[in-house]
Amino acid sequence: MVVVVEAESEGELFAIEVARAKGGPVAAVPGRATAPLSRGPLELLRAGASLVRSGEDVLGLLGRPPGRSPRRGGDPGLSAPLARLLDRIGSGQETPDRLLSGTDASEVLLGLAQLELMGRVRRTRDGRYVPTARAAIARET
Repeated sequence: MVVVVEAESEGELFAIEVARAKGGPVAAVPGRATAPLSRGPLELLRAGASLVRSGEDVLGLLGRPPGRSPRRGGDPGLSAPLARLLDRIGSGQETPDRLLSGTDASEVLLGLAQLELMGRVRRTRDGRYVPTARAAIARET
């Protein structure tokens, strides 16, 4: 399965061609309609790719029975402060300015670095932090 989160166009995604050749599902996460990196996922959705809004959607496409809700703050691989930071990122506080507002800057920056090293978030070209598919799946299991 290939889930596309950001790409400037469908054509730049070699993994999609591999997935299609093997009969695997292709899915996409829609982004802001005006963002250049949303063009690829939006083209894929227009062409029939499955819509992904959460890790639950991914697991459903892989055959996991629906109906299990994500556990909030209960990710067994994260300390409580890292789980709270990941929740903040997932709820739309994805820019450094928003994440640093009213908090200890060194704690937030250290937490972001730890989450990146753990593969739970990644930083986009425009400076936002976004949870990875690994983060979404870990929170729902």
